[in-house]
Amino acid sequence: MTPWSLLLLLSLFALACSPVRSPPVAHSSGNWSFQVSAAPGARELFILADLAPGSGEVLGVEPGAEAFVQDVQILSPSGWTSLPVQGTSWFAPSCRSGCRLRYRFQLAQAAQAFDDPERAS
Repeated sequence: MTPWSLLLLLSLFALACSPVRSPPVAHSSGNWSFQVSAAPGARELFILADLAPGSGEVLGVEPGAEAFVQDVQILSPSGWTSLPVQGTSWFAPSCRSGCRLRYRFQLAQAAQAFDDPERAS
């Protein structure tokens, strides 16, 4: 299981959240760590990811899920910067030396599109 797949699985935890934005759920996978919080009703997830040095520069999600990933940004010395999209992936050369990312995942839209809440997560 890839770290991105693992992150998507974390969205299952958000389904049981309260109607207010949930506190972040932290998870670590190898040298990567994630904090996931959910919007009211868990329709949208907010993800903050720390990738360790040695991470790849091309980042992606499970096939079909890329349409539901929005606002992928990387923290740079000058602040948050949007990452360029290359097809179904995002290009982040600075992640080779470690990086911090943030993005949103449209969980409700993914569940509706896949007609399968387990696949959406």
